[in-house]
Amino acid sequence: MLRMNEVDADGDTLTCFPGGELPYAVEHALLFGLGSADNVVLRELCVWQREWSQYRDVLLPKFIAAFPGKRPAAGYICGEWPLRPIEIELPLSSPLRQSRCVYVNAGREGFTYADLPEPYQLDEARHLYAEGVIDAEELRRYRGYGRAYGLREYRFEVGR
Repeated sequence: MLRMNEVDADGDTLTCFPGGELPYAVEHALLFGLGSADNVVLRELCVWQREWSQYRDVLLPKFIAAFPGKRPAAGYICGEWPLRPIEIELPLSSPLRQSRCVYVNAGREGFTYADLPEPYQLDEARHLYAEGVIDAEELRRYRGYGRAYGLREYRFEVGR
């Protein structure tokens, strides 16, 4: 187990969680990519990758069951699924820039993960279907789901 702020072989500082327990804020960031501006732990790509590889097998099936046709933000950020391109650039004054976009530091170059509604980005389920990530059955469940956001079926790992 890593200790708090241990330095790895490349000289990168690794932050980890006391007791190995996944905090709510980190789980929320892995799933939705939101809240990372307040969450220093998930600013670096190497930290996203480490946390996603550690918790992916627990979080992914629960997420798909609760949100068919969607995938967790961490999978996009870590390159497991192709990022959805931005079709229409957001105005600088848009509140969506702060609430739905996460900048990820990846060494000298970083990138922005965005989860925006149409028309700014193609609908996520249609994008995943076109990329071959989801099948027709999951696309059908997504359409039946009604595209509603909410946490009604997803139970966070905190307190388990």
